[in-house]
Amino acid sequence: MARFLQEKKVHSVWILVAGEACAYADFLIFGDVEHERHRDAVLELLDEQFSRRGEPFRSEKGHFWTLVDFNSVVIHLFLNGGRSLYRLEDLFPTAPLLLLNESGILEELTPERRPLPEMTEHISRRPSPPLGHPSV
Repeated sequence: MARFLQEKKVHSVWILVAGEACAYADFLIFGDVEHERHRDAVLELLDEQFSRRGEPFRSEKGHFWTLVDFNSVVIHLFLNGGRSLYRLEDLFPTAPLLLLNESGILEELTPERRPLPEMTEHISRRPSPPLGHPSV
């Protein structure tokens, strides 16, 4: 599935081997999409390629984050820096994290070598001041 996503121009594809650390999936796949149309096209192709006949395709779309559930594999697609905002891989800090590089080769990243995905100007970790209060 990770290579399939990479073929469909999903960027920064990571695979978290959650195993026993996660009750709902064995693998979590993370990837960045360029815009909503790209995300929707990838979702349609995932449905065609990996859904079982007679079973509904399950995806939940949010503003920055889309989840696709294939039971033992859960795919998380992020828009506009949403990946940096949520940092889902940090929920399982001891689980092996694999990076699918541009050549299609998997590289294991130890927790201390885990890169931070790039943030865009659309999102920052710094919360906005409450309405009606001057900015600090």
